Amino acid sequence: MAQFRCKELDCYLDGLFITTQVNVLSGVCVQTETVLRQAIAERIKPVLFMNKMDRALLELQLESEELYQTFQRIVENVNVIIATYSDDSGPMGEVRVSM
Repeated sequence: MAQFRCKELDCYLDGLFITTQVNVLSGVCVQTETVLRQAIAERIKPVLFMNKMDRALLELQLESEELYQTFQRIVENVNVIIATYSDDSGPMGEVRVSM
């Protein structure tokens, strides 16, 4: 069982699931892909947490539809990474995050 805390990657992997934080302002980054790849290799399903949503509202002043599209784009990007490294016919089955 893998267990580690990665402050710079904003994740926690404890053998049951992995939570991966994605900054809404900067989106999915290289570290996110690294964490997802390792979690899938360890057969651990990811849980996505979108961070700093308040800043998207206050600093960028996004309208509700723009904010929703931003969230949807992040989810799609995470799912592309998951699809790259996972095998739907493998022991974990289909792995996807959704809104």
